[in-house]
Amino acid sequence: RSHRPTRPDRPGSDGAPRGHVREVEHHAPDAPLGTLTSYLMWGVLIAGLVLLAGFIARDLFKYADDPGPVTADGAVVVEAPRAELARPLGDADELAAQGRFAEAIHTLLLRTFQELARTSAVRITPSLTSREILARIPLLGDARDALADLVAVVELTWFGDDVPGAADWDRCRGQFHRFASAYRAAPAGSAA
Repeated sequence: RSHRPTRPDRPGSDGAPRGHVREVEHHAPDAPLGTLTSYLMWGVLIAGLVLLAGFIARDLFKYADDPGPVTADGAVVVEAPRAELARPLGDADELAAQGRFAEAIHTLLLRTFQELARTSAVRITPSLTSREILARIPLLGDARDALADLVAVVELTWFGDDVPGAADWDRCRGQFHRFASAYRAAPAGSAA
């Protein structure tokens, strides 16, 4: 019988009998690299958990300030901060004076929402629409109606096809003053 050379690409040609499976040795990766990767993974996981806990704690304790003054009988007096309602008019008046009425009306609404959000416990994100913001801010009666009218005008002029003029600006400025008066007249705890 002649000796045939073995061919590694054919089963049974490695000198082992046919049907016999040769065991392959598995080598573990270098220990220092595996350990380093393990430490990095745990470090990233722990850092992520610490950040998550920080965000949760910040949101939970955001409004846990001093409860306020206490009356003689021990009750806590809670006064809601009032918005500085003259602030929104500054930028908007400048834009209106330049004849940029759509921008003026839009700015008036945005600045009003910013002041209301600043003085209430309502978080306003850029993804919210004006109607969603209006629904979240605690307002009553005339203040809500006047602000809703201002929102409607902004929808038509800023996002729609209507081109506002000086008369529209005057009407919106009037709605703002109606809103500001109703907001100021409301008791401090009711937010108008």
